[in-house]
Amino acid sequence: MAKTLKDVRDHVRVYLDEVSAADWTDAQINRAINNAYLDHYTDVVMVYEDYYSTNALTGTVAGQQEYALPDDFYKIRRVELNYEPSNPNAISNRAVKVTIDDVLRDLGNQGLSLTPHSRPGYYIRGNNIGFIPIPTETGDNCLSIWYITTIDDLSVDSDTLNLPFADNYASNIALGAAGELLRKGQQEEAVAAKYLSEYEFKKGKMIEELKERAADWSKTVTDVVGNRLDFSDTLIF
Repeated sequence: MAKTLKDVRDHVRVYLDEVSAADWTDAQINRAINNAYLDHYTDVVMVYEDYYSTNALTGTVAGQQEYALPDDFYKIRRVELNYEPSNPNAISNRAVKVTIDDVLRDLGNQGLSLTPHSRPGYYIRGNNIGFIPIPTETGDNCLSIWYITTIDDLSVDSDTLNLPFADNYASNIALGAAGELLRKGQQEEAVAAKYLSEYEFKKGKMIEELKERAADWSKTVTDVVGNRLDFSDTLIF
């Protein structure tokens, strides 16, 4: 059963030994829950980021180099761009991540590729994504971005946790929130320290468990450059 904000808050009050509001209001508890919730989100992203992956399609404008990233953008996973949307037979090409130092010409160059890469490149500046070379055609849905989304705070009682196996990890969010609240005014510092120590331990256990969430097949190495495809070659670099 999906765990809601109310479920977690009720669990926090068990840890606080406060069934009804006395020292802590619902709003204070909700704030502490969201702090622990975002803690868990960043840990999940660290080891299993594609759990929060999504895809966004947008268009390009001829002569426009930079485009706004989605409002819920956190990390890029893959970018594909069709430079010829007017050609029904054209396909999208994967763009590779570049930095300013990678570009040995001007950033606005119109070459087909850039040194040292043999394909289009993209860069991120602030909340914008830019492309080299600059698109020369206007087209709808010819830019595809796979990215890791951010998550929203839990705000109403019926909001559910967006975590892998949330039923298992919801109790640790309650534990972390209780530890934070007990530190308020140094009311129960010893108990708070114990709660927070257990909280960090359980978060570490969650990280180890999620590392093997994609447990199918054997571990492999991916050649992302493509310079050497003869894996029978025993040359050592």
